Amino acid sequence: YTLGINSFDDTRAGAIYANTKNSQFIVCDITNCILEKNTGSDVGVYASISSQLVSTIDIDFDRCIIRNNQSSGPFGNMFFTGFKNSTANRVVYHSVTNCLFNNNTTNSTSSQAVSCIFNYQNATAGGAYTTVYSTIANCTFTNNTGPSGRTIGFAYASNTTIKNSIVYNNGSTTPLFFLPTTGVIPTGANNIIQGGQLGGTNVNPLFASATDFQLTSTSPALNAGNNTSIGGLAFDLNGNPRIHNGTVDLGAYEYSSILANPALSAFKDFDVFPNPTNSILNISSDTEIKSLELISIDGRLVLESKESKIDVSDLQAGIYILKVTTSKNEVGIKRIMKK
Repeated sequence: YTLGINSFDDTRAGAIYANTKNSQFIVCDITNCILEKNTGSDVGVYASISSQLVSTIDIDFDRCIIRNNQSSGPFGNMFFTGFKNSTANRVVYHSVTNCLFNNNTTNSTSSQAVSCIFNYQNATAGGAYTTVYSTIANCTFTNNTGPSGRTIGFAYASNTTIKNSIVYNNGSTTPLFFLPTTGVIPTGANNIIQGGQLGGTNVNPLFASATDFQLTSTSPALNAGNNTSIGGLAFDLNGNPRIHNGTVDLGAYEYSSILANPALSAFKDFDVFPNPTNSILNISSDTEIKSLELISIDGRLVLESKESKIDVSDLQAGIYILKVTTSKNEVGIKRIMKK
């Protein structure tokens, strides 16, 4: 799609480019993906453009890691834009859920430039601001680099929402950019945002480390979300249940004391099959296994065995933790699913 001297398929989006050249509709789910080390002279990772006057683009990202990407343009590494005037109605719908944005950057010096996501409702020539419907939910944005620490941009973005998310340690106490600063701006709910923009809580989320953005047992993000905001999505970025202990946590990862215990992960030399299963779960290892314990996600012991298999046929469907203890008292865990 060419506009003036710009060919957007060459400049926008080093990884994914959506264009309605041959269809009025694009619908796509991008799940369990890592998008990294992409570059663009305008947008680094993802962008869309509507060639047809009337079109709809609906693209959702869930449980993805977006890291180490670079843009040279002001729209960062993911650009969500729609357009409407008297003759055209190009509408886009996007959701970004359970995703981690880490170490992304823009080299642009524009006063509007952001490092990660830019949401733009374009209403040129008197059109209405009803073209971009975007939801950012249960995402973590950290260690990203943009001018003045700007991380997410919202231009006339009255139909966009950020909720249950963490925006912290991106180099600024104003990581969100708004144009204009009042009026047609997004809504925010149940967020940790450094500096407190959009009513977010201005508090350190207490990540596990400088490179591990899971939560610690004392994190203020624990049980601080709104369960209705997860949109029916059942799992976090690690594939663990999205709600633990009754209320969803903020950010891309749900905390579990079982899964967070390093003492339960020393032994890794075993396989579990089939997984998922609705009957017998088999454990294979070259090391002698002394005992098996099956633990519910809320920490209750539900089954145990001294054999190399365990019968789960009477359990309710869901996620469980298998704890394996060897004859040398080494301990390992794996997540299993009962169908």
